Amino acid sequence: MESVQTKIANHKGAFITLDEISSLAAASSYDGLCETVSDLMRSGLLKPAGKDRSTNGMVPPLRLKYRIVRPKRDNSAELLEIRSLLPVFSISGYLQQPALYRKHRDILLPLDHFLKTRKQELRQVMSENERAFSIWHDEKMLDSARCWNVLRFNHLDLNTYATPEPFFDYLCNGRRKVLLVLENKDIWYTLRRLMLEKPENRCLFGVEIDGIVLGEGAKAARPHALEEYAALLQEDCFSFLYFGDLDYSGIGIFLSVREASPNVKISPFLPAYRAMLAEGRKSEYGLEHSNQKEPEKIADFLSLFSPEEADEITQLLASGHYIPQEILNYPLLKENMTSREAGHA
Repeated sequence: MESVQTKIANHKGAFITLDEISSLAAASSYDGLCETVSDLMRSGLLKPAGKDRSTNGMVPPLRLKYRIVRPKRDNSAELLEIRSLLPVFSISGYLQQPALYRKHRDILLPLDHFLKTRKQELRQVMSENERAFSIWHDEKMLDSARCWNVLRFNHLDLNTYATPEPFFDYLCNGRRKVLLVLENKDIWYTLRRLMLEKPENRCLFGVEIDGIVLGEGAKAARPHALEEYAALLQEDCFSFLYFGDLDYSGIGIFLSVREASPNVKISPFLPAYRAMLAEGRKSEYGLEHSNQKEPEKIADFLSLFSPEEADEITQLLASGHYIPQEILNYPLLKENMTSREAGHA
């Protein structure tokens, strides 16, 4: 049976209360509790808490709080292990913080072994999961914030690239200068169907587009999402148009997408939004939303429209109404999909 000394030694924290001691000791009488506390103090495991001189008011009195005295850790073997690491690691930092080394140790030692035996492999770039498996035999290791903390503490770069979840896209053959990012799946699928039916029809509302990308709501607002996607296309210069629901949420997504990928050119696809407003007027804006928060920078979005259009959108949203992308259905989009020649006529 576990002794009271072992229980107290394993107690978390630097202090323990008299009530906790009594519970761990399971003393049958107050005299027994006094004897237990005296034994623990004689053994050096407990000392009265320095500034807290409160007692329980009984005879003989016992302090209400005690410090647990733990033996000092022998760090000699640990310090030797730290000194055996390669100089690329922050050896001085770990010597000053042995406790931090203990937290990092299970990540550090396999990495140290890898660098000592297979460092040349770092010359070849790998995905994060591939590199993690090659070093730790755990493909998810670089998903861990703790692992990245180790790398940052030691200023190490493992020559990896991230593999963000890809976008669904449909790219036309030939030039790729203007890509249309769509918030929702239905309209992406409809436009893809129209492009497959008549590949020569690449002008939508008179604007030539070279492909469509499904933003999947806020997925496109992930930090640098469109920048990473643009890099994969390896095009010298192109821009994005964005088209989503005409509500606070959809406008907020566009603003977040623009902020998340500042190194690519992206602007609202105004002809589509104008077509949505025109269709909305026909239905007298019959759809209503609730509990949507107005984006802080909505004025940036509204400034891209004419004053009349901006006022119409403002009143629409303030009244609790909205217009979904799906108001532009297959027949309407088909009517407004034309060939390049027709679009520039």
